[in-house]
Amino acid sequence: MHAAFRDVASAQEDKILIVDRATTFAQEGVNLAEGDGVAMVESARAFRDQKILEAEGDAYAFTLREKEYRRAPDITRFRLHVEALEEVLPSTQKILRPGSADLKDFDLWLLQPFGTKKGQ
Repeated sequence: MHAAFRDVASAQEDKILIVDRATTFAQEGVNLAEGDGVAMVESARAFRDQKILEAEGDAYAFTLREKEYRRAPDITRFRLHVEALEEVLPSTQKILRPGSADLKDFDLWLLQPFGTKKGQ
């Protein structure tokens, strides 16, 4: 009979130990989920702030370009064309030659970059 009481007491201790482990495991899961949630919110806020700053910068750059365009439309238009070519064709060698009258007219030659084959 003494052995039966020991078995019951041992089973009760095992039950307490298992419940404690399960509670600890559950709390760790909750803590990790809360941490992940906070990290996601912070990441979203940082992304929002970055997009706002980019938009403000783009708006300011547009304002500056618009002022320059009003001051000197032909030169600004020419500069914007050249910048667009540089952005679209970064590895292509470009040769610009002024046209007969002024910057409104120019010749553009695009040369294949060295080390590349035609059609690539």
